Amino acid sequence: MTPASICSWPLLFGSGAAGARGLLTTVASSMITVAGVVFSITLVALSLTSSQYTSRVIRNFMRDRVNQWVLGVFLGRAQHRVPA
Repeated sequence: MTPASICSWPLLFGSGAAGARGLLTTVASSMITVAGVVFSITLVALSLTSSQYTSRVIRNFMRDRVNQWVLGVFLGRAQHRVPA
């Protein structure tokens, strides 16, 4: 392919940098929303579990390094996609 033929192709989203920024913002905000919903549902399930068993279930879940790491990586990647 020659550079001239590449320039003659239409833009993927038809709006250039502004469209790409809008797409990235939408993707990042949807990832943060999904993380919030998943985390909320998990905490509701844990609170129902702790009412039947023991309150240490929530403490053990929140102290677990793997759970902290997964949530931090997910939210960090979503935050990284938000344009300045």
